[in-house]
Amino acid sequence: MLYRDIIIGYGLLRNHTPFEAFCNKIWSHLQYIFLVCVVSFEVLSILCLRFVSDTTAL
Repeated sequence: MLYRDIIIGYGLLRNHTPFEAFCNKIWSHLQYIFLVCVVSFEVLSILCLRFVSDTTAL
């Protein structure tokens, strides 16, 4: 998140062109997709570990 703040701050200091606005929109969507993938991966790994520990405990 620190890198995103630096990039946004750097973008605010510069003049915005339509291409930059387009890139920023794509970048925000990519960050959202990446965040969703990471969270779902974390949830799946926790569920798998819990399932494995339950089956080995039996």
